[in-house]
Amino acid sequence: MEYCLNLCDIFTALLREYECVENLISSAERTKKARYGRLYLGSYFCDTYFVQNIRNILANVYPYCLKNDVKVTLTVPVFSELRLNDGIKLINQLLTRYKDLIDEVTVNDVGMLQHFKNRAGISINQGRLMQKYTRDIRYADYSDGKLRYCGYADNYESIVEAIEFDACAKTMEVHIGRKKVVIHRDYQYATMGRICWFAGFNRGAWEKFDLNCPCDEACGRSFLSCIDQEGHTFYQVGKAVYSEQSASTIETDSEIRFADFPLYLWMSKYPLSNFNKL
Repeated sequence: MEYCLNLCDIFTALLREYECVENLISSAERTKKARYGRLYLGSYFCDTYFVQNIRNILANVYPYCLKNDVKVTLTVPVFSELRLNDGIKLINQLLTRYKDLIDEVTVNDVGMLQHFKNRAGISINQGRLMQKYTRDIRYADYSDGKLRYCGYADNYESIVEAIEFDACAKTMEVHIGRKKVVIHRDYQYATMGRICWFAGFNRGAWEKFDLNCPCDEACGRSFLSCIDQEGHTFYQVGKAVYSEQSASTIETDSEIRFADFPLYLWMSKYPLSNFNKL
């Protein structure tokens, strides 16, 4: 069993709070009583965040990773058409520059699977956005039930090494042959949108809906928390909404990797005693 730290979409915010990579990762390790030998870096949900930050993110973690023998999984979001070519060019540059650091890429759309299928020396993960199943903590049949995911019928079976899931049910039964199972835990993503509420803070009415405008990354300085009338807590971070999750029992014959998402480290800096009711 392997443990890794998923810092996608929140690395810049956490680095601002914890000042250096060592403090950030050691805080997560102390909290979870785990040793992380792998970092997930990049973004699942926002190509703007990825393009504007990934160079600095990798430069920041590089010395730490070399010193502590930590590998990196580069996580690639779904790019808009305007950013697609520049995004692919950037990814190829990063894989060349950090070839001793990055040994995996997580992709979240079929187009990127196609792009990477002939790339030697890189393992490909099928990201969590590509798995479609019921997820909603407001419905007990989903969160307290059993999720079954069986088989792998896909033209890309030969190139995918791992498949990612959110721990969104009390019991998860996953049968995918010899593929590795990656379980995202602590928080499950509930939904996402292409329009970013945070990016529109200081924009005019029309610019709020422009997907390709550079932004000042207000998502790295703030998040939203709310509790609905049934007591379910939700967090909006950037373009995604997350919900807290309880531990899941994983039933599988495959190798398991747990990806911990340390949003709790950010929240611990800004304790909120009162929430707005939806």
